[in-house]
Amino acid sequence: MLRVQKAIINVLMQYPEGITVNQLAKLASIPPMTLRYHIDRFLFSILDVQDVHIGNRSRPYLRIVRLKKNALSKSNLLLQRLMREYD
Repeated sequence: MLRVQKAIINVLMQYPEGITVNQLAKLASIPPMTLRYHIDRFLFSILDVQDVHIGNRSRPYLRIVRLKKNALSKSNLLLQRLMREYD
């Protein structure tokens, strides 16, 4: 589980402006449903997720994900643990 989360964070560090969930899944070599699960369940506190809607659709057309500005700070315990465990 931590290996998947670290892969997600490593890709997001390369794209500070954000990236779509499908692009992130492809670059991290993680199935999109697994990626969404980890974003919604475990990484929500360090990620900024923006849903883009078109028209009256209830489901988002695109989901843009980026690391929060304070996610890379030394006080972020989750990120420190992830990076330390799988180096």
